[in-house]
Amino acid sequence: MFSNRSQTFSSIYVSNLSLYIIMEWRINMPQVRKMIRNQSNELHPFWKILRVTLIFFTGLFILAFLANRTPIPGLSKYVLHPAMFLASVICTCVLEKKRLSYIGLVPILGNMKRFFSGFIVFFLNSCIIAFFTYLLGYWNLPKDFLHTLASPVIWQGLFYWLVVVLGEEVLFRGYLISVFENKWIGIFWSSLIFSAVHLLNPEYTLGAFVVAFIVGLLLGYIRMITGNLWMGIGCHLANNWFQGTIFQLPYAGEYMVAGVMLLNIIIFYRLNKRKRRRLLIGDSSHERA
Repeated sequence: MFSNRSQTFSSIYVSNLSLYIIMEWRINMPQVRKMIRNQSNELHPFWKILRVTLIFFTGLFILAFLANRTPIPGLSKYVLHPAMFLASVICTCVLEKKRLSYIGLVPILGNMKRFFSGFIVFFLNSCIIAFFTYLLGYWNLPKDFLHTLASPVIWQGLFYWLVVVLGEEVLFRGYLISVFENKWIGIFWSSLIFSAVHLLNPEYTLGAFVVAFIVGLLLGYIRMITGNLWMGIGCHLANNWFQGTIFQLPYAGEYMVAGVMLLNIIIFYRLNKRKRRRLLIGDSSHERA
């Protein structure tokens, strides 16, 4: 009899507790919703970043599992950045039901000029960085440099860096900037996360962290003034290919590299300001006519 009474009291207690939790949840639902969603009923940036991170790790696990089941050697090293790309696309197109142009991923056919302009600019940057790194004694031209230029390693490196750059640009300069209404805040936070992710590199230093942050700011600014990712992709691809594969520059002289990147920010800012001024002058002349 005592046991039956205990079970009855337990059932009543659990029922009342469940009812209390449900009532409290319903009462506090507006406050909870306000913490999760804004007035436009969109997730706050923190939750969007958390969601794309979870989807990224899930995709990374699946792609790594599949890559390890294939007979192709070394395929697993290519899964990290496709997972970034897929997570950004899933969040944009499936969960938020927006076009890829929302994150700056538009067809390249109308943006070839921007892509190659960025590529050439950062090719020149890489040459300047290699020259000053040589003068500072951090680097010497590899003895097999000419042989390397004629080998398939160069083109394998280009393909590898293209996969890397597409994944990073779509995630960091595409999706992560788009989750913020204020794009300047988006550029700052995406650059900070971008430089923090590179902590996984074994040779990473504080100077390299600063360089990656400044590069993130530069590429984010380019994304903002051009309206899409292609010039930034060209810049990023040339930077990684020439410095990482062709010149094989070390993680040294980072603050000199940071200075070169800051100079690029100033140049792009001045060019954009001059372009906007020409457009304003052109509009005012048209109105007078």
